[in-house]
Amino acid sequence: MTVDRDGKILSINRAVKGLDAEGMIGTNLGEYESPDYRHVREKALEKVFRTGEYVTYEILGMGSEGKYNTWYETRILPVEYEEQNETLILMSRDITDRKKAEKELKEKLVELEKFQDITVDRELEMIKLKKEINSLCEKYGEKPKYKIDQEGEMEKEISI
Repeated sequence: MTVDRDGKILSINRAVKGLDAEGMIGTNLGEYESPDYRHVREKALEKVFRTGEYVTYEILGMGSEGKYNTWYETRILPVEYEEQNETLILMSRDITDRKKAEKELKEKLVELEKFQDITVDRELEMIKLKKEINSLCEKYGEKPKYKIDQEGEMEKEISI
Protein backbone atom coordinates (compact mmCIF):
# COMPACT_ATOMS: atom_id res chain seq x y z
CA MET A 1 0.00 0.00 0.00
CA THR A 2 0.97 3.63 -0.24
CA VAL A 3 0.26 6.15 2.50
CA ASP A 4 0.78 9.85 3.04
CA ARG A 5 2.55 11.61 5.88
CA ASP A 6 -0.50 11.25 8.17
CA GLY A 7 -0.94 7.52 7.55
CA LYS A 8 -3.87 7.95 5.14
CA ILE A 9 -4.07 5.00 2.74
CA LEU A 10 -3.67 6.23 -0.85
CA SER A 11 -3.60 2.85 -2.59
CA ILE A 12 -3.62 -0.80 -1.61
CA ASN A 13 -3.21 -3.93 -3.67
CA ARG A 14 -4.54 -6.49 -1.18
CA ALA A 15 -6.42 -6.24 2.08
CA VAL A 16 -6.69 -8.62 4.99
CA LYS A 17 -9.29 -11.33 4.39
CA GLY A 18 -12.67 -9.92 5.30
CA LEU A 19 -11.77 -6.31 4.50
CA ASP A 20 -12.41 -4.48 1.22
CA ALA A 21 -9.22 -3.03 -0.29
CA GLU A 22 -11.18 -0.38 -2.20
CA GLY A 23 -13.01 0.60 0.99
CA MET A 24 -9.72 1.06 2.84
CA ILE A 25 -8.52 3.79 0.47
CA GLY A 26 -8.85 7.15 2.17
CA THR A 27 -8.93 5.65 5.66
CA ASN A 28 -6.12 5.89 8.19
CA LEU A 29 -3.79 3.03 9.09
CA GLY A 30 -4.67 3.58 12.74
CA GLU A 31 -8.11 2.08 12.10
CA TYR A 32 -6.49 -1.29 11.42
CA GLU A 33 -3.90 -1.28 14.21
CA SER A 34 -4.21 -2.10 17.88
CA PRO A 35 -4.30 1.20 19.82
CA ASP A 36 -1.48 -0.18 21.99
CA TYR A 37 0.87 -0.32 18.99
CA ARG A 38 -0.04 2.72 16.89
CA HIS A 39 2.88 4.67 18.33
CA VAL A 40 5.25 2.09 16.82
CA ARG A 41 3.98 2.79 13.31
CA GLU A 42 3.85 6.54 13.89
CA LYS A 43 7.52 6.58 14.98
CA ALA A 44 8.47 4.45 11.98
CA LEU A 45 6.69 6.78 9.51
CA GLU A 46 8.32 9.81 11.10
CA LYS A 47 11.77 8.22 10.88
CA VAL A 48 11.39 7.36 7.19
CA PHE A 49 10.23 10.90 6.37
CA ARG A 50 13.09 12.35 8.44
CA THR A 51 15.92 10.12 7.19
CA GLY A 52 14.72 8.87 3.81
CA GLU A 53 15.83 5.36 4.81
CA TYR A 54 13.62 2.29 5.02
CA VAL A 55 12.36 1.06 8.37
CA THR A 56 10.95 -2.31 9.41
CA TYR A 57 8.64 -2.70 12.39
CA GLU A 58 6.25 -5.22 13.94
CA ILE A 59 2.73 -4.36 15.03
CA LEU A 60 -0.45 -6.04 16.21
CA GLY A 61 -3.22 -5.33 13.74
CA MET A 62 -6.62 -6.37 12.52
CA GLY A 63 -7.04 -9.93 11.38
CA SER A 64 -9.65 -11.70 9.32
CA GLU A 65 -12.22 -11.72 12.15
CA GLY A 66 -12.02 -7.93 12.50
CA LYS A 67 -10.12 -8.27 15.79
CA TYR A 68 -6.61 -7.11 16.69
CA ASN A 69 -5.16 -10.62 16.70
CA THR A 70 -2.70 -10.68 13.82
CA TRP A 71 0.97 -9.68 13.93
CA TYR A 72 2.44 -7.91 10.92
CA GLU A 73 5.99 -7.14 9.95
CA THR A 74 5.99 -4.02 7.80
CA ARG A 75 8.77 -2.43 5.80
CA ILE A 76 8.35 1.23 4.90
CA LEU A 77 10.12 2.76 1.92
CA PRO A 78 10.00 6.40 0.83
CA VAL A 79 8.68 7.24 -2.63
CA GLU A 80 10.87 9.92 -4.16
CA TYR A 81 9.27 11.68 -7.07
CA GLU A 82 10.58 14.96 -8.43
CA GLU A 83 12.28 15.71 -5.10
CA GLN A 84 9.03 15.23 -3.21
CA ASN A 85 8.95 12.88 -0.28
CA GLU A 86 5.34 12.87 0.86
CA THR A 87 4.38 9.27 0.08
CA LEU A 88 5.53 5.98 1.53
CA ILE A 89 5.23 2.39 0.36
CA LEU A 90 4.34 -0.14 3.06
CA MET A 91 4.87 -3.86 2.49
CA SER A 92 3.39 -6.03 5.22
CA ARG A 93 3.34 -9.73 5.90
CA ASP A 94 1.55 -11.79 8.50
CA ILE A 95 4.03 -13.06 11.12
CA THR A 96 1.47 -14.34 13.65
CA ASP A 97 2.78 -17.93 13.51
CA ARG A 98 6.34 -16.71 14.09
CA LYS A 99 5.25 -14.60 17.07
CA LYS A 100 3.40 -17.60 18.56
CA ALA A 101 6.50 -19.76 18.12
CA GLU A 102 8.69 -17.07 19.75
CA LYS A 103 6.28 -16.87 22.70
CA GLU A 104 6.31 -20.66 23.10
CA LEU A 105 10.11 -20.71 22.98
CA LYS A 106 10.33 -17.99 25.65
CA GLU A 107 7.91 -19.92 27.87
CA LYS A 108 9.95 -23.11 27.43
CA LEU A 109 13.15 -21.21 28.22
CA VAL A 110 11.63 -19.92 31.47
CA GLU A 111 10.50 -23.46 32.29
CA LEU A 112 13.99 -24.85 31.58
CA GLU A 113 15.62 -22.14 33.70
CA LYS A 114 13.32 -23.03 36.61
CA PHE A 115 14.15 -26.71 36.12
CA GLN A 116 17.86 -25.91 36.09
CA ASP A 117 17.56 -23.89 39.30
CA ILE A 118 15.69 -26.74 40.98
CA THR A 119 18.19 -29.38 39.86
CA VAL A 120 21.22 -27.28 40.81
CA ASP A 121 19.71 -26.57 44.23
CA ARG A 122 18.92 -30.27 44.62
CA GLU A 123 22.47 -31.25 43.67
CA LEU A 124 23.96 -28.76 46.15
CA GLU A 125 21.67 -30.11 48.87
CA MET A 126 22.75 -33.68 48.00
CA ILE A 127 26.42 -32.72 48.32
CA LYS A 128 25.72 -31.08 51.67
CA LEU A 129 23.90 -34.20 52.92
CA LYS A 130 26.64 -36.52 51.71
CA LYS A 131 29.26 -34.40 53.46
CA GLU A 132 27.17 -34.66 56.62
CA ILE A 133 26.96 -38.45 56.23
CA ASN A 134 30.74 -38.62 55.73
CA SER A 135 31.22 -36.49 58.87
CA LEU A 136 28.97 -38.80 60.89
CA CYS A 137 30.78 -41.88 59.55
CA GLU A 138 34.14 -40.40 60.65
CA LYS A 139 32.67 -39.45 64.05
CA TYR A 140 31.70 -43.10 64.68
CA GLY A 141 34.98 -44.50 63.37
CA GLU A 142 33.77 -45.64 59.96
CA LYS A 143 35.19 -44.85 56.52
CA PRO A 144 33.47 -42.01 54.65
CA LYS A 145 30.74 -43.36 52.41
CA TYR A 146 31.11 -40.71 49.64
CA LYS A 147 34.18 -39.31 47.93
CA ILE A 148 33.82 -35.55 47.38
CA ASP A 149 36.46 -33.44 45.58
CA GLN A 150 37.74 -30.06 46.81
CA GLU A 151 35.11 -28.09 44.84
CA GLY A 152 32.43 -30.00 46.71
CA GLU A 153 31.40 -32.17 43.78
CA MET A 154 31.00 -35.87 44.22
CA GLU A 155 33.54 -37.86 42.26
CA LYS A 156 31.77 -41.18 42.69
CA GLU A 157 30.24 -43.23 45.40
CA ILE A 158 32.51 -45.55 47.34
CA SER A 159 31.04 -49.03 47.43
CA ILE A 160 30.59 -50.54 50.90
